[in-house]
Amino acid sequence: MYGELSRGEATVSVGTKQRITADSIERMRHSIRAAIAKLKREISIEESLDARGVELRHGRARCIVHGGDNPQSFSVDPERQLWHCFSCQDGGDLIDLCEVVERHADTWTAIVSLAQQFNVELPRKSDRWHEWQDEKGKRR
Repeated sequence: MYGELSRGEATVSVGTKQRITADSIERMRHSIRAAIAKLKREISIEESLDARGVELRHGRARCIVHGGDNPQSFSVDPERQLWHCFSCQDGGDLIDLCEVVERHADTWTAIVSLAQQFNVELPRKSDRWHEWQDEKGKRR
C-alpha cells in the first residue's frame, strides 16, 4: 500500500487514497519544523489512535506497532503527547507513531500523510524565501 519515495515516478498512497509523487512532494514548500509543530498542535495522539481503531483504556492498549498479545503493553501519556510500548521498547510522538505504523520511508512522508488524514494545511515558506534560494543557487 505504501511505497518508498524517490525522484521520478515513485508514488505513495496516503490516508485519503490520493497518490502523491516524489516530485510533487519535493515541490511542496513547507518548513518541516513548522509542519511538525502545527500537526502536534492540531492533532492529539488519542485522535490519531482513535482514527486507527485503537481503544485506549486508562492510557493503555495492545501495541499497534508489533501487534503483541498483551493488552497493557502500549502506553500513552496524553499530557506529553508521547507513546511507548513496553514489549517492543519502541516509542515517540505522533509523527513517530505514524511513521512506524504506516511504514513510511522517512519523516516527511509521515507528516504529509497525517496532514492529509486530518485535513491540516501545512505552513509554507514565503515565495520570497524560495526566490532567494534559487538566486543563491545560481550564484554558486
